[in-house]
Amino acid sequence: MRRVPVWVMLCALQLGAYHSPIRGGERGDVFSESHTSEENAAVPFLLPAEFQNRYFPGGDLYMIPDDKSTEKLVSQAKQYEERGSAERAARFFSLAYKRVQNTPGAPYLLFKYATLLENIDESTEILAQISKNHPLFPLVDAARYECAKRLYIAGELEAACIFLSAIEEHELSSVTIFTPYVYTFMGIISMASADFREALSFYHRSIALLAGSGVFQDPDHMMRNYLQIAKTQLEMEAFSEAENLLLRILGSAPSTFHRQEAMFLLAHAYARRGEIGRAYATYTQLREEYSPSLFTFMAAEEIKKLSPGKEEGHIFQAVGIFDESVLMGNYLSRDENTEGEKPDGTDESFFFSLGSGYYIQVGSFSRKDNAENLSASLMAKGFPALLFETTFDGKTLYRVRIGPINDLNGADLVMRKLSEYGYQGFLIREE
Repeated sequence: MRRVPVWVMLCALQLGAYHSPIRGGERGDVFSESHTSEENAAVPFLLPAEFQNRYFPGGDLYMIPDDKSTEKLVSQAKQYEERGSAERAARFFSLAYKRVQNTPGAPYLLFKYATLLENIDESTEILAQISKNHPLFPLVDAARYECAKRLYIAGELEAACIFLSAIEEHELSSVTIFTPYVYTFMGIISMASADFREALSFYHRSIALLAGSGVFQDPDHMMRNYLQIAKTQLEMEAFSEAENLLLRILGSAPSTFHRQEAMFLLAHAYARRGEIGRAYATYTQLREEYSPSLFTFMAAEEIKKLSPGKEEGHIFQAVGIFDESVLMGNYLSRDENTEGEKPDGTDESFFFSLGSGYYIQVGSFSRKDNAENLSASLMAKGFPALLFETTFDGKTLYRVRIGPINDLNGADLVMRKLSEYGYQGFLIREE
């Protein structure tokens, strides 16, 4: 019996992820070749195409040994790969690897071979060997990431986390490349383990890195994290918080695909909350406003399950809300993991607004990277940290502030919460 290729399993897995929480739907019961690219785009732990092209086999960091006979084998392997024959391509990469297995080029060819294998167990074993036997391999974290994906598919969540944690630890002492994607992946694993508050924490950490540094510049992944936060809120039955965030994604996301997903999840939130008319109207709006896609297809399937009354179903329209804080990565939902309650135990969250108000200055630095690190750390804990550049005595300073905060009571609560994390700051007011 032929084994299912890894990419097909990832696509089926994503469809299952959308269907399983929705009114008890079955996992993986729908698959269409026409949706392949959208499914891959929707899997939050799959890396962007430009990222893949650079860090994975075939990218500009991929080294082919300078040997004519090896080059011939690699050329044949690529030809089979282009024709869609992964099995034959893998065989030729394996032959090329055997010729150079004691050279610096060996792990590159072994990595390429492993990623083409259709047998997940064998592929995972080889990728794990690369991580263990070639710790100085420039693409070792890429191998670990690929290994974690396969382990996740196989349901071995703890083992997947081991490889993801190894990437995080490695990048603490080197260049941060994979870590934002690692945090999102670990959030997904936490969701699969029903540890929803831990999942929220990981998504926020990913957003903090993406927002706190100019290195990554990946607004697409920022939005995918926010969509994951909304999904987690739905699992926690925090429907109002999910609705609030999804409306902002709907009104702010540059990507049509993300707006479709937000609208689909919004309809799901209404259905879960028992607002069948709103759910029906939103699924219908999704189908009418967007070209055929994965989400319009699933919306049609969900509509079949709903039976709104005659007076319902067409009287509601979902209208997105533009919110720059979602694009900047400093949106703070109520009742999220890191700051879900005030220090006094009440159920309200801190009240932040855009523009004028109170700010808490937590640090001032002459080096921008130090300010960015503090900002990222604060945002990972749920505080909407902002970076301000100013000049004092002819020197450029970078100030890290939290806010704006509407009133003094809210500012006092934030100050108290900051002190719990070991931070100190002083209050200023901007008109």
